[in-house]
Amino acid sequence: RKRAAREEPLDGRKRYKRPPARPKQPEMSWEEAELLRKQRENERLQKLIASGGDVYTGDRENANMPDISHLKDARGRPLKHNRSCHVCTQGNASWRGGFFQPLGCSQCTCIFCPRCLGNIMGMPYGEHKEAVDAFINEQRMKHVCIVCKGGCACQDANFDKVRIVASKPAGKKQGQVFTTEQPFGFETGDKVVVRGHASGGDNDAALGRGEWAATGPSP
Repeated sequence: RKRAAREEPLDGRKRYKRPPARPKQPEMSWEEAELLRKQRENERLQKLIASGGDVYTGDRENANMPDISHLKDARGRPLKHNRSCHVCTQGNASWRGGFFQPLGCSQCTCIFCPRCLGNIMGMPYGEHKEAVDAFINEQRMKHVCIVCKGGCACQDANFDKVRIVASKPAGKKQGQVFTTEQPFGFETGDKVVVRGHASGGDNDAALGRGEWAATGPSP
């Protein structure tokens, strides 16, 4: 009765005290949030350098990109271009500042390096450097990329994600046999990336070991 009068738990436990509410953070403008992001990124890089990490400290942003700040994300913030190529995912950091001038889309955040752009155009950059560079210079502020046009391989339904339901070693051969929930559109020799885990698979740890080569249709 005494515990009940003091509004304490009847089983003898200490009364739970709710922690004080965190003070509400003032809303920041996009410019303030961007400045804070850069400060935190710089702090992270400095920690990596201090620990002996091999870190690129130069500018990671790409110059000569079309202005897409009039486009907004789901939270109403202005969009800006990605730092890495949509196809090969390479950028200034991976090339240690030697990244060739990419071409940015005027309607989305995608950018394309000259090498991948040349391959898309059927003009390998090593053989058609002048033509690809001229195309980039001419299209620099008005280019509409293949993603916006719906023609990118990443949008092909045949290569959409498929769920793996089991995995097992490929006998004496190196590799894994993955059983998928539905057939996939890859052909023998195609490179595929597997992530996550297989439900009930005995070798789930093998799933995330990087890139795999497809050697046949899905069972």
